[in-house]
Amino acid sequence: MFFPSHSLGARILWRMAARIAVVIVLITLVSYWHVHRSVTAAALDTLGKYVRERGERESQLFLQAEENLRVLMRAFFVERDRLSPAKAEREFAEMFERNADGAVRRRAGFDIVKDPPAYIAARLPLDARVRRDMVVLVELVRDFGRAWNDRYLTTFLASMSGMAATYWPGVDWYRHLPPNEDFSRYPWVRNVLPENNPERKPRWTGIWHDGVGNRFATTCILPTDTAGSFSHFAGTSISLESILQRIGEVGLEGTRNLIFRADGMLVAHHDDAVMLELRKRKGQFSIPEAGDAHLQAIYSQVAAQGNGVMELAGYDEYLGVAHIEGPGWYFVTVMPKSLLGRTAFSTAQVILWLGLASLLLELAIVGWIVRGQVVRPLGLFMERVDAFGRGDWSARTGAVGDDELGRLGAAFDRMAEALEEKQRQLADHAESLEAKVSERTRQLEEKERTKTRFLAAASHDLRQPIQAAGLFLDALARARLGPAEGRIVANLDAAIRSLRELLDALLDVSKLDAGTVEARIVMFDLAPLFERLGGEFAPLAYARHLRFRVRQPARPVYVRSDPDLTGVVMRNLIANAISYTERGGVVVGLRRRGRRAVIQVWDTGIGIAPAHQDRIFEEFFQVGNPQRDRSKGLGLGLAIARRVADLMSCRLSCRSVPGRGSVFELELPLGRPPSFPTRSIVPAQAGVTRLAGKHFVVVENDQLVAESLSLWLESRGARVTCHANAEEALNTPEIADADAYVTDYRLSPTMNGIDFLNVVRQRAGRRIAAVVITGDTSPEFIEATERSGWRILFKPVDPESLLDALNS
Repeated sequence: MFFPSHSLGARILWRMAARIAVVIVLITLVSYWHVHRSVTAAALDTLGKYVRERGERESQLFLQAEENLRVLMRAFFVERDRLSPAKAEREFAEMFERNADGAVRRRAGFDIVKDPPAYIAARLPLDARVRRDMVVLVELVRDFGRAWNDRYLTTFLASMSGMAATYWPGVDWYRHLPPNEDFSRYPWVRNVLPENNPERKPRWTGIWHDGVGNRFATTCILPTDTAGSFSHFAGTSISLESILQRIGEVGLEGTRNLIFRADGMLVAHHDDAVMLELRKRKGQFSIPEAGDAHLQAIYSQVAAQGNGVMELAGYDEYLGVAHIEGPGWYFVTVMPKSLLGRTAFSTAQVILWLGLASLLLELAIVGWIVRGQVVRPLGLFMERVDAFGRGDWSARTGAVGDDELGRLGAAFDRMAEALEEKQRQLADHAESLEAKVSERTRQLEEKERTKTRFLAAASHDLRQPIQAAGLFLDALARARLGPAEGRIVANLDAAIRSLRELLDALLDVSKLDAGTVEARIVMFDLAPLFERLGGEFAPLAYARHLRFRVRQPARPVYVRSDPDLTGVVMRNLIANAISYTERGGVVVGLRRRGRRAVIQVWDTGIGIAPAHQDRIFEEFFQVGNPQRDRSKGLGLGLAIARRVADLMSCRLSCRSVPGRGSVFELELPLGRPPSFPTRSIVPAQAGVTRLAGKHFVVVENDQLVAESLSLWLESRGARVTCHANAEEALNTPEIADADAYVTDYRLSPTMNGIDFLNVVRQRAGRRIAAVVITGDTSPEFIEATERSGWRILFKPVDPESLLDALNS
């Protein structure tokens, strides 16, 4: 207790305790009644948003697979016309042989893990067209299959006439296929015949069991017609294991998830016993025939009402339903009504406990105030006296008032001031010397800041018109243009892309200057990185008619480094080698030197004179490019590679012979294979365009950039509302109802783009989709905005990059 029971302080505390207790009881009763009414509406709204987000999330994998198949099919027709007859004949002879049954298959001994098996029916004549088409089929399935191997189980491409190639590591699909197989007899091929699929869209198969990997999968088939006839089809298979694992992710506490097809076939269920039965049936689990009344009631309700939030009669439950695009499945979340009552009761309990805590806090505050009038001032006075005795000349009691403590403290302060003045006079001489040094230092720092501000302002002013020009040009490219205008647009696009590449490279340098890039050293295997580099740069090298080879390590090689930054260095080195190689090729390999792994990039390019081999790592320095040909880069790739290597504490070096070529080496410390899962590097997945019909708010004070953004978004089918500043936008009543926001950072002296988005998010009471676009690339600005939590894009923004950001 602060006071004796008979004191005035004790009586004050008891009266306050009684008053606060009555208020707490009343608030608890009213809160329980109110929460019980409103929690149901709030929970159902949250349930609806949750299932919509999950439906969109699960749809991404399937929609991306459909788009990837379209890319593969287009690449087939392009490469078929591009492949020379001589090369086609040579590669066909190397890859294929006719078997005893008359069918043509891959020659014995090919690497079934890295290369796809292939098949030509015996009935087809092996004319030049067939041989050319077969070579293109195998090469495309190999390249695309390797690139997609971490996402898809299989990738295949076939013609209805009897040719096919499939990338399925370790599986030779065609080895025992009859010599004259008819592909149209397969159900998944009949499903895309013109009479069954007149709109010629991708079709998804049912669930099937992969006996090789012991996992469930589904397959997407994309048909293609030539001259009005069904000629080719491409396909890919997706493992469903990730979806089966995510079904247990509960976004709302107490809910349960399941997925089923429109025909009632179960895909995933939260109950482990049901999933075990699903695996026993190899994925063929029919809800109408299962005998589970609850599950059948859910299916019947969803089949009758479709998407949205609905009540499941007879089970005291709510259902949240979302449609998974692509295969047309239903994602369902089951919410028991009992959760709502528990939530209201829990809220009332929290209010009651908070009230009791407030009661105790109020009593403690009153006691603290009373005690502080005497005890604390006296204790503070004693502390200052002790500090003064230890030589702290600035110690003061700060006592005020006319009472005894106040007068004593004032007398002590006057004595302390007189002694401190003497001490200050002795220190003035030393301080004047330090002031001169500080002034010189300040002048140098001010000069450096002035230079940085000038460069940032110049970069900002350059990026504004380039941003607008890029978006205007993208919108213009979507219009109907003649051949001459199309060439002009293409040349303008190339010029703007060159400027954008230069500014983006400068932005990378600014990020390194800002110190926002940090190396995260882990143990990882180099083999996956080598495989990805091969898939990424092989098409670029082939387009320049160069040989390109990545020598894969024979067994896992573990190093200690940052896997992402290691990839940045290697991509810059390989891109530089391809740019400066006119004939011959580029080889990427790996060697061991003691306790270090050395990644090497060899090329047969122009070479580098000894006098220039140290300067090639400087910004904007290029060898053999006095005319500044942008096809050979910007002169920043090697500079960025050196700075990133230094950030990882790794050695980057170069050896070269002019006229014969160069070799760049990155040395990484070797490590032992870890006994725990290492970090994996997951490539970014392409976004899916879904802007049509959505409402976008654009806040941009530069009229030219604002008009370009509005025109570009409207060309994509979006509805756009444009504002010149944040204050004007916030005065609009429906500002928080838009689907997405695109805002400049510099809006007005009182509010920037990040401040504007924070206000909109607070008004909306939810997460909002937004992108902040800025031309400010100063290191200080980059370091500050990295911590904002919003998506920041730096002008000029490539239209496709902006499109990906808006879709995500």
